[in-house]
Amino acid sequence: MDAITGEFETSEAEPLPRTLDMDIDVTFQKKRFTSLHLEEPTAKQVERAELELGANTRSIDISPYQARRYQIALVAAVAQVPREVVLELKHSELMRAANFLRDLLEPSPKDGGT
Repeated sequence: MDAITGEFETSEAEPLPRTLDMDIDVTFQKKRFTSLHLEEPTAKQVERAELELGANTRSIDISPYQARRYQIALVAAVAQVPREVVLELKHSELMRAANFLRDLLEPSPKDGGT
């Protein structure tokens, strides 16, 4: 804490963890799900979701169907909910969750991206 301003100093080397908590209302197998907690995916979660794209698929060959399956698989894995719960989300909810995760996975200029 800075003694002069009384404010906490933040380190640029360690950004605050980014999370998204979404309110949902989905019932699956008699269990009600009321929220999704999303944070940066692990490498394992990303790899498993990428299986939905197919083993020999180049990025230019990915169909909208494969891309959607990838989004659903990644959101389900990170939120730790069954895939069927994500399938019941409104399209806008799915897109909000998928876009949040996409932004976490894209390299930032600070990380060497463009």
